Amino acid sequence: MDERPPQELKDELERLESDYEIFKINLFKEFTKYIIVNSAIAVVLAVILVVIAFKAEDPITEAWEPITVLLVFMSLGPAPLTLGVLSWDANRQLKPMTARAHGLEAAAARAAGTIR
Repeated sequence: MDERPPQELKDELERLESDYEIFKINLFKEFTKYIIVNSAIAVVLAVILVVIAFKAEDPITEAWEPITVLLVFMSLGPAPLTLGVLSWDANRQLKPMTARAHGLEAAAARAAGTIR
């Protein structure tokens, strides 16, 4: 009995590996975009902190409350938000590849005769 998998299974595995490599490259590109956006927000926050430092002697009025909430959100929001979006998008893209991998695994097991 021939122990090697059929050529069609090898070809499908190579296509799946190629698709996964493309996915990793695209994920890195998306991650880079999010890093740039988060860095821009960090620069804006740094500028705001410098302005606040120069305005430290000014009295605080009630009109500053919405700005304070906005600054807290800008400080805490972008990183988890972008990580969540990136994770959701990656999972969405990986589902078809995972299904293909499971199908390929089952086909290889049938071809090897371990599952009938």
